Order: sequence, then structure tokens, then C-alpha cells
Amino acid sequence: MTSDAARRASSLMHAPFLAAALVFVAVAGSEVDAAAPRIVNGVETQARPTTGALLSVNGSSFRQGCSGTLIGCETFLTAAHCVCPGDTTCTPDPAEFAVFLQHGGVFAAAAVAVHPGYDFGVQNDIAVVSLAAVTTGIPPTPLHTGADPSAGTAGEIAGYGVTSGSANDSGLLREGAILTASCGGVAPEPAHVCFEWEDPLGPVGADSGACFGDSGGPLLVDFGGGDEVTGVASGIQDGSCQPDNLAFYASVSEDATYIQSIGGADLSNTTCGALSQVGDVGTVVTTEQAISLSKDAQKCRKEIVKQSSNYVKKTFGLRQKCLDKVNKGTLTGPCPDLSTAAKLQKAIDKVDATKLAKRCTLALIAASDVAGGCAGAADANDLVTCILATGDTAVATMLDSEYADENPVGPITDADTNKCQAGIGKTMRKYALTRLKTLTKCQASQDKGKSEVCPDAKATQKLANALGKVEPGVEKSCADAQIASLDATGTFGGSCGGVTTTAGLASCSVVDHDAETDAVIGLLDDRVLPDSSSFVVPGGADSFRVTLNGIDGGSNDIDLYVKLGAPPSTTDFDFSSTSGGVFESVVVTAPTAGTWHVLVDDFSGTGVDFQLTMTTFSP
Repeated sequence: MTSDAARRASSLMHAPFLAAALVFVAVAGSEVDAAAPRIVNGVETQARPTTGALLSVNGSSFRQGCSGTLIGCETFLTAAHCVCPGDTTCTPDPAEFAVFLQHGGVFAAAAVAVHPGYDFGVQNDIAVVSLAAVTTGIPPTPLHTGADPSAGTAGEIAGYGVTSGSANDSGLLREGAILTASCGGVAPEPAHVCFEWEDPLGPVGADSGACFGDSGGPLLVDFGGGDEVTGVASGIQDGSCQPDNLAFYASVSEDATYIQSIGGADLSNTTCGALSQVGDVGTVVTTEQAISLSKDAQKCRKEIVKQSSNYVKKTFGLRQKCLDKVNKGTLTGPCPDLSTAAKLQKAIDKVDATKLAKRCTLALIAASDVAGGCAGAADANDLVTCILATGDTAVATMLDSEYADENPVGPITDADTNKCQAGIGKTMRKYALTRLKTLTKCQASQDKGKSEVCPDAKATQKLANALGKVEPGVEKSCADAQIASLDATGTFGGSCGGVTTTAGLASCSVVDHDAETDAVIGLLDDRVLPDSSSFVVPGGADSFRVTLNGIDGGSNDIDLYVKLGAPPSTTDFDFSSTSGGVFESVVVTAPTAGTWHVLVDDFSGTGVDFQLTMTTFSP
């Protein structure tokens, strides 16, 4: 490919590093159909200790622009276009850059060297950052110096970039699998190693691509002796970062001589420092992550709870209506009669696998935190099965606690007792459906990141109001004597067996209705994003590091607080890291043994997605 053609492709440098004179292909595209922010069709990871973020430094603030790889104890490999705002070489100021490693922290740059033959999209898109401090505890990833992999070779890519050309979600480390391919004239070979991702994308994490902010990140291939850095992310054919597309990575083999001339003997290190290394038994890693739901995952979850709630609402009403008619003597039991059964079948048919499949792809089902009766659901048909089973159990259990006789064959002859039984059902159904509606809305709000907890204050008040109406509602229709009479002739079920008073029935029936509405809502896991964690430091530990990285978003700022023995606050802590941006680190040597607690605080931004990595090293 000619130099001019190469420059029409997009580099993978992220926007914070762009100079005003640097022109990129227009970016447009939709988000990948995936459940959470990720390298294109990839997965979040905290298990790639040498994949780091190249940060821009502005005073005490850090912003992520590119990615890279630790290839020595003080040598970091990235792309030339990440440090040179143009197509040819420059003399970068190291003070403008830093490197973040999840198991290491933030390291200032001492020097930045750019390959003298750098020409974007043509050759040598390579830069080497020399760190101002030596990393310890992280074994470097070696360079591949043999022949480039042939087309069809399996590899892995990793980086801190965005999930699509239109996204603004850089800052999390993500990874995915690829198969190398011919560069097809998009970039010259052997100066580059390429791979494609085609429409439709395959399984999440098994068919991935790169996007802006992944520049400088590694293409890793295992040639039989473990992962080797085989390519350095350079550019993509189409700036949408969507399939069909092709990514080109600078060939490390072609540029190995230059990289070695800068890294020198440091590149021969297989371990760094005398302490235990990440991956050793003596190094304990504890991770936490708060990853919010994509819009597609929210739609999937909304469809699941919509269909399950509608099914419960419809079948609950139909079954109650049948029981009340039999008790009144206007319908011959048992229930359901033919008419009710036909209507129940229509309710079953409305739990629609086609609609569920449209909203919930296989990848989204796996990543939408289905739980309870739907745990393990693999497709839309499985979702239908679990929605129906959960709904049927919920309705049956609630009716059992409301109706002394769930299978009446004749009427309740005493008018007041009949009124009492119908009034109990009406009161409890209204309570259950109000609770279901309130929690459903609260859950949707939490999925969108608008509520940190569910129930929130608004939902809690609505639930309290609904609960406050239960006992008066039962007392309006019943006297204690009628409750005792009903239980004696038919026996209330569930938690209400043997109940003889209106207050007792109201209380026990609430217990059962709460449990069953929770089971319906529980088809989806609660989406509370953690902001705290803890880890145990054994006696004699050499050190620990707590690092934090999150969605940059251009204005997000999250801070880190650490305290021994009790949860910290923003004013009560033993150690803290409060740099501007979303990259923080606390390093403690010779720490006191015990349980250490960590707080992630949103200084700017709400519900910022993050990865928290706590690594304890032994001597």
C-alpha cells in the first residue's frame, strides 16, 4: 500500500493525544452488540500484568491515550504515533507521559525513543518508553524475533481503548482472541501483521477487534514457549471499529533490532526484583470491578422483566377471578374452568421467545446477569421456560396464602365470610402488583446508573405506603372470627397456616408475597456497582499495591482510599491516591498484617466503571 493510502486508514490513538493538525477518518458507527464496554467484542480482564496504559500528564492529572507492553523491568513498548502527532519522527518530551500497570501502579517516563524510520501505515510505528523507576514483581513479556506468524495463526490482543468508533469508554483493560490474516494491501507486509473481524462477529472474546486507545497495545502469540509480543497496534482500515474491518499491527520481528538497541540488557530480564512475581504462589491478587450495563443489555433485561411481570399480573388476576366466582356460586368449580384455562393459555403464549431472542442475543443473555430460576439460561427458549415456571410458582404460592381453599368446588354460603375471602385476595393482589411494579422500575433505574441502590428512597417510600394499606384492607373486609372460620374449613397455606386474626393473616401473607415478587424480580441479578472491597495481608508480606483504572469519559475523576482494619472514608484513611482522572495507585512496603479496606470514590462523574486490582507480594 502506498504511503498516502496508508494515511487514509485510522490510527488507533485515542482522542486526548491528538494534535489539531492530525486528521483522521470520520468516525461513525453503532456500539457492538455486547453486554458491557469492551475491546471490540472482547472481555474485561485484570490478568494481563504487562499490558499497560500510556497516559498523558497534565500537572497532577492523567488521561489515557494509548496502550503498550512492559517488555523489560524499565522498558515499555508502544506505538510511535502515540507520542508523535504526525506521520514522521519527533522528539517527545518524557515529562508529558506516564505508564500505568494494573499490578504495578503509575510510572513516570524518563525517556521516549521513536523509531527513526517511522512512517505511519508504511513502516516502523514503534516507540520505546524508558521508565523513571524500575518495576518489580511483574515478569516482562518477551519480544518475538522470529518469522511473523502465517495467516490463520491464533493470537490475543489487549488494550485500554474504546469499544467502537462512536464510544467514549476507554480506560478499562480488555482482551480478545484473533486469527492473523493477510493485510490485503491495507498495510505493507512484512512491516505489519494483520487480522480481520468480519460481520457477523463470532462469540464474545473469541472474535475480537481493536479500536481507538488500543494503539501501542500488544498482539500476543504463543509459539510454544508462552506469549510473545508479535505486533504493536498501529491502525485500522475503517474508523467505525465495526466489522467488516482489518487491523494492522507493526511487526515486532521487523523492528526488533531497534527495540533492542533502546532496551538493551533490560530486555533479557524474565523477572523483576527479588520479591515474588505476579503469577507466583507467593503473590496474591484480589480484584474487583464495577462494569455497568450497555444499552443493549439494558434492553434485554427490560424485556425479561417486562414479560415475567406481565405474565404474573395476568395469571394472578385470572386465577383469583375464577376462585372468587366459585366462592360466590356463579361458577362451578374446580378452577381453572375451560374459559379461564383458555385465557391462561393466551397469557402463556404472550411470553414470546421471538421477542426475547430479538432483544436478548446469546451473548447478551450470558452477560445480562440472569439469575434465580433463569440462572444458566442459554437462549430465548430457556428464558421462556424459566419465566413461566417462576411466574407459576409465584402465583400459586401467593394464592395459597390468600385463599383458605385453593381448589373450591362449591360456594362459601355465608355472605360475610365470602366477602372476607374476596377482600383478602383483592388487598393482597394489589399489594403484590404494586410491589412488583415499584421494584421493576427501580431495577431499570439502577441498570441505567441512575440509582446506586434498589430500592432507593423513592421506591422505599412507595413500598412502605403499599405495606401500610395491607392490614387496614384486610380489616375492612374481615373480622377475626371470619379468618378463624376460613382457616378451619380450608386452611391458609404458606406462612399463614393456623392463622386466626386479621393482623396475623396480613402479616404472614405479606411475607409470602414479598418472597414471590422478589423471586420474579430475582430473575435478574441486582446491578449494585461496588465502591468498596477488602483484602488480607499476611504477616511478613513484602508489600502490596492497590491500583485503580476506570472509564475515562473525558471528565471522569475517581479517587482511591485505603485503610487498615476498617472501611475508609474520604476523610478517614491511612493511604490515598487522588490524582486527576481515572488512574490511581497506592503502594505500601512492609505493610501491617490484617484486613485492609479500599474505597473508590467518584470525585467527578457518577457510577464510573472501574477495575480495582489489589496485589500482595511476599519476600
